[in-house]
Amino acid sequence: MKIAFIDESYGTKEAGGAEVWTRLLVEALQQDNHDCQIYAYGNGIDTNIPDRIKHFPYVREGFVYPSIGRELIRKIEANHDVLVFSSITTPALYKSKTTSVIYANCLFSRQTKYFQHRLPIKYKLLFNTASYLFFKILDRMSLNNVSRIVVPSNDVKQFMVNHLGINPDKIDVICAGINNKLFKPPENENAREDIALFVGRGTIAKGFDTVLSATSMIKGKVIVVAQRVAGHYKKMADKLDNLEVIPRLEHSELVKLYQRARVFILPSLSEGAPVTTLEAMACGLPVVATVEGAGEKIEDNKNGFIVPFRDPEKLAEKVNYLFEKKNVAREFGEYNTKLIHNNFTIQHSTAKMMDIFDQLI
Repeated sequence: MKIAFIDESYGTKEAGGAEVWTRLLVEALQQDNHDCQIYAYGNGIDTNIPDRIKHFPYVREGFVYPSIGRELIRKIEANHDVLVFSSITTPALYKSKTTSVIYANCLFSRQTKYFQHRLPIKYKLLFNTASYLFFKILDRMSLNNVSRIVVPSNDVKQFMVNHLGINPDKIDVICAGINNKLFKPPENENAREDIALFVGRGTIAKGFDTVLSATSMIKGKVIVVAQRVAGHYKKMADKLDNLEVIPRLEHSELVKLYQRARVFILPSLSEGAPVTTLEAMACGLPVVATVEGAGEKIEDNKNGFIVPFRDPEKLAEKVNYLFEKKNVAREFGEYNTKLIHNNFTIQHSTAKMMDIFDQLI
């Protein structure tokens, strides 16, 4: 089977969890002798659009990706059996004659709607009713232009059904899988330290402002792995003695950090199913996160804690509790490792995706 993956930012510094999912899925499919090709900037997608524009959040999804998609799909559709889109807005302006699937990790109408209520008032200029309606129309156009839709959580599916009017039978829920041979607990749990680990962009959308505000209240160390940190947050981070910011790491090095830490934190304002939460769980960490950062994988006081949005005091309280109650942290972590191993490995997700491809073709 010839499968094309369209992931515009793949391999760039702007790539996130979607890139990880694309790479793992392609590797697994190639092992089963499927012919996979990734189309990204500099790899089949050539454009004269300046970098600052083609990578600018919301501008790229609202205008750049749809225009690129219209030309690219026409160019490649006849050469592949299936097209897989990582950005939901790429097929908005053209319906392919080839079977196509969207993996909707980020639904922009949903994100915009949530940001209206969860961000400070100064962001209302960007996230308001007008921007929500714009992305609602664009998202709906894209979803109607593909054969099948794959989403990472039931919440995203319900949003599509309730707010965008998409037929639920067209939507499959498949969580991105984890390589649990790489992401696994340390050989010795006693090697863990009182470290709260955050992995993600240093932006308000990821709850990074909450992490910074909570750090001085956390009775241990906070390590942040972020390839990009907003300028004003860098100044705040420099003033915190127990905070360490590390640029993007290779997975082998990132695993070592997961294995050193005692708690994973992700107080995001909007997510689909964050890959970093799954990675941390696979490595035996309890998770302290918002309902968004938890990605439907954390049950409060069972394998972690759910905290309110933008509440640094509650975040610090739960982290400190797990630092103090190390046996609880270990129990939560062991539960998480088993949960990933039994349900959310790359083998699980690849098998489900292949079922969809087989049904469609």
